[in-house]
Amino acid sequence: MQLSGVYACLPTPFDHLGDIYVSKVPYNINRLSDTSLAGFVVSGREGEGPLLADHERVRLWETVKAATDRTVLPAVEAAGVRATVDLIGQAAAMGFEAALVGLSAALPSELTNHDTRALYVQSVVDRSSLPLVVSLEDSKSEDRLPPQQLGSLAQHARVIGVRIVSSDAAYLRDCVEACRGRAGVFIGSADLLAQGLIDGASGAMTGFASAAPYLCLSIEEAVRTREFAAAEDLQSVAKPAIEAIRRHGVAGLKYAADLQGYYGGAPRLPLSPLGPQGKADIESAFRDIKS
Repeated sequence: MQLSGVYACLPTPFDHLGDIYVSKVPYNINRLSDTSLAGFVVSGREGEGPLLADHERVRLWETVKAATDRTVLPAVEAAGVRATVDLIGQAAAMGFEAALVGLSAALPSELTNHDTRALYVQSVVDRSSLPLVVSLEDSKSEDRLPPQQLGSLAQHARVIGVRIVSSDAAYLRDCVEACRGRAGVFIGSADLLAQGLIDGASGAMTGFASAAPYLCLSIEEAVRTREFAAAEDLQSVAKPAIEAIRRHGVAGLKYAADLQGYYGGAPRLPLSPLGPQGKADIESAFRDIKS
């Protein structure tokens, strides 16, 4: 299985009681499907996955899967290797063809060093019943998996992609080179969308694409047609919005989705909705971006 293109990492809609707002899931999917997005990532960090119970996560997967015929990658991150592998098994039983796995947010900080990251990922990959995209969140440079190690991981039969969530252009470029011919590298930080694609990344998997899909796809199209200057110009247009979402996190992404005609809604506790200043910041940043 080979993946390429732009994937939207979906925010999870909640109702006023904090339950998954099931009817808004296909609403967002149907609107996003008017674009040429390659597919969707469900229940990842952008979807508040760490705040979902396993049964909620599975229901969300079912709802998204039923709403689209595009590739859906369920995010299977859990508190440890065994729990993650169990989630992968559930995803396989539901008919998913692949999943996305990241380093568990539940690991205490003292265990997120280089060696533990490598052991976690390798242990999950070895036990997985599905092909995987391995998502590596940005971390201190000394705790990152070296590109050469990623290249070795990309040789694993179950690894079909590596998602790099980092704003370090040089690190992303080195990862693309190390994985070349083995597994696709996907951009996880939208601020590197143009440069990462120019450097050879296979695509992108970002939350920004769930609020500004046309802009992300326009950057991809410009790179594909080798109009690199146009891609950089479009990246400049996107920059204020990307930075605003980074400042405000999931709440900012959800409010941006609301502004663009999707359903974002409020984040789940203990995350808080944006206040007036945060909303004004997002509104200003997205003023010239069309959904």
